[in-house]
Amino acid sequence: MTTTTCRSCGAPVIWVEMKSGRRMPCNAVPKKMIAIDQFNGRLGFMVSVYESHFSTCPNAKEHRQRGKNGNGGD
Repeated sequence: MTTTTCRSCGAPVIWVEMKSGRRMPCNAVPKKMIAIDQFNGRLGFMVSVYESHFSTCPNAKEHRQRGKNGNGGD
């Protein structure tokens, strides 16, 4: 995985291609989280996840693209 730098806050990011073909910036350092088995609700296990950089960047609003309807979605 190639790490780049967020152009507004300087944090390290990676780019993930979504199913739609669009690319989303994610924080380069994964978060450790606990996943819970959905069938019995008691079995938990650690997973590493890459969080969207839009949720942590202090300047995320500057880089959001507006959708066709003007609502930020596609």
